[in-house]
Amino acid sequence: MIFTSIMIFAYFSYKLRGDSKICYLKWNFMFKDM
Repeated sequence: MIFTSIMIFAYFSYKLRGDSKICYLKWNFMFKDM
């Protein structure tokens, strides 16, 4: 499922960068743009 893949990628981005808010907003924006 594509949503699960996005959440997994966002989780790893959170682990690497430590800023879940920005990652979530960025991925939410990209998901809406599709």
